[in-house]
Amino acid sequence: MKSTPYLIYLVVIAVAAAVLILWRRGAVARLGMLKGRGASSMIEFRRPEVLTGACGYNCIRCGEYKDGLCKGCEKLNEESDEKCDIYVCVDARGFKTCLNCREYPNCDRYMQTISKTHCPVDEEQVTGVNTYRFVNSISATAVIKYKPTTRFEGVIQSVVNTYLTKHYNVLLVSSATRTEIYAKAFSESILNGSIKLVRLSASAKTESFYRVEKKKPKEKETVEDKVIEISVDWLEYLSEVIENLPKKSAIVFEPLSDIILINGFDKTFKFIKKTIDYCIGEGIEMVAFINDDAHEEMVKASFEGLFTNIAEIYGEEFRIIK
Repeated sequence: MKSTPYLIYLVVIAVAAAVLILWRRGAVARLGMLKGRGASSMIEFRRPEVLTGACGYNCIRCGEYKDGLCKGCEKLNEESDEKCDIYVCVDARGFKTCLNCREYPNCDRYMQTISKTHCPVDEEQVTGVNTYRFVNSISATAVIKYKPTTRFEGVIQSVVNTYLTKHYNVLLVSSATRTEIYAKAFSESILNGSIKLVRLSASAKTESFYRVEKKKPKEKETVEDKVIEISVDWLEYLSEVIENLPKKSAIVFEPLSDIILINGFDKTFKFIKKTIDYCIGEGIEMVAFINDDAHEEMVKASFEGLFTNIAEIYGEEFRIIK
């Protein structure tokens, strides 16, 4: 006959298991409730307002246009005797922008003109040409390797800006330590809904695995109100956000290395594979970043094998390896 302490031990284990199952069901129910209440409305994107110039950039994002100093590419060139070479080329070919041309962005005329045009294209746009070339060359998904000494926050901002220029909505997934950087850099786009910023937090309490956007009157909204916070322990909620992305969206996934180190190989690999499979099936583009020195070669090779393209940051440019 089993001893009383042993029976008590079994009862405690059984009760603990039951509590865990009920708690898990409650979590799943909350996840379902997120969907049932309309996840798409809770993470609703708004298409960015667009006034596309001949070179493909969005005039509305330019400081000169915002300050009323420029009417935009088309009106500027129509009213000027000194027309931009890019505008002349696009107009002569019957295109709306360079993006309609098969030579773009590997066009000598474009490269020779973009940095000296009389249009007040800012430095960020000019230096973004290399990023635009890279984004246009990838096939659906890409992983970018960086070194610990690389200031890759600027690279990520360049990738996000490129997708905005291409009129994509962007889901920017950030580590908790860098969320503030991106919130400041993209405050306008976050507030107008063309970017959704997700903070993956290792310290989030388990009773609040996610926090969706806070609903406030538009005039009272802050960038922090628009940040979606998700615990790294509950990536199911991030999957829910991803599965409600509209067409013509891009995911810029910064904290891949952080998740591998926190959640381990198996859990992270399963999540990334599921995400990539979904993105490919739905036509959503995904660019992820991995610390080249933070993992063993076998770990890196396993994740790299999931992506259609592999690249590395080389100086201020991208070098495609695969």
